[in-house]
Amino acid sequence: MRAKDFYVNQRLKRNYCLFILLFVSIFATAQSVKLNPEIDIDTLSIWMNYSDEIEPEFQTRLHESVLKAITKFNAEQSGFTVLLDSMKTKTSMTMNMAAIDYVDRKDNLIWTGVGLATLVGHAYVISAVGFTLPILLLPSTVSEVKVIASEGLITNKPKLSRFFINPFGMYRKTEKQKDRMVLKTEKVLINFLKKLGKQD
Repeated sequence: MRAKDFYVNQRLKRNYCLFILLFVSIFATAQSVKLNPEIDIDTLSIWMNYSDEIEPEFQTRLHESVLKAITKFNAEQSGFTVLLDSMKTKTSMTMNMAAIDYVDRKDNLIWTGVGLATLVGHAYVISAVGFTLPILLLPSTVSEVKVIASEGLITNKPKLSRFFINPFGMYRKTEKQKDRMVLKTEKVLINFLKKLGKQD
């Protein structure tokens, strides 16, 4: 291998790694909620509001999932207890769940093409750089949940006070996507509460 080719390959490897690290860093930061360390929380009151675009019967299923998450979280030892209550207190959070974006037939066709192109891209990067990371882009059913906390409870910017519920939805019928959304809501909320518990 000529010195010039070796130099180019080394730069490609470095830039590729930097891109991946930057992507992961931005993605992680975008979903963080930082508690104010000066506020001691005994009971955290949370409430989930649902978009009007989510059918009432499905809202009921999601609400049951929220209740399960709270029950499981409270069963573990943590710095605070979570209470499902819409009353505003000094330590309360309202979570506004946006409309759910389901994966439809058109998305499946588009993302099948994207997936194939990604595989071809991996093959090219391996031939040019010598290695690649196994990243495959696949569509998910997704809903953004914006967190509105009582004044002074969190320290990060409001636009960063959010998390996403996004189970894998490719090639699944809408009812199956709903089933997975219910399960994922419980899992994501428990993880969200655990991260808050570690900060308190």
